[in-house]
Amino acid sequence: MTQPKTAALHVNTVVIAGRIAAPPELRELDPGTRLLRYLVATESGTPTRRVDVIPVTKWDPSDVLVADPGSPGMSIEIVGSVQRRFWAADMEGGRRSRLEIVADDIVLVPVPSRVSTLELPDEPRCKFGCAAHPDHNGQCVCCGRVQE
Repeated sequence: MTQPKTAALHVNTVVIAGRIAAPPELRELDPGTRLLRYLVATESGTPTRRVDVIPVTKWDPSDVLVADPGSPGMSIEIVGSVQRRFWAADMEGGRRSRLEIVADDIVLVPVPSRVSTLELPDEPRCKFGCAAHPDHNGQCVCCGRVQE
């Protein structure tokens, strides 16, 4: 009796939703090649609340996304894959690396109107009008600024 062959599952797909933590950075590389970079703040749930800021890269973004890449505090949803980049760190040949998400699809979610502020008067707001959810250092999850 032969054993059935099982296919190895090798999948590198990531889905995240969070808030834009810093102004998006657009770079023009070679003629016709554009790179759009985001820092996306995500929050883990209970039992231990943690905020992670994740670098996201979108190669050759659409003209629509380039015209309006979003702003800090705006909700963003991303589908992509994890990639590790390496580069020379110093003259002695040291190397550094970082993990980032290379986005296939990006969806910007409009910021709620200020009406939501009236509905939740006791909830603190950051300067962009979103709900300020300070982490353990008192920084806003969406914009990274210290809340007062």
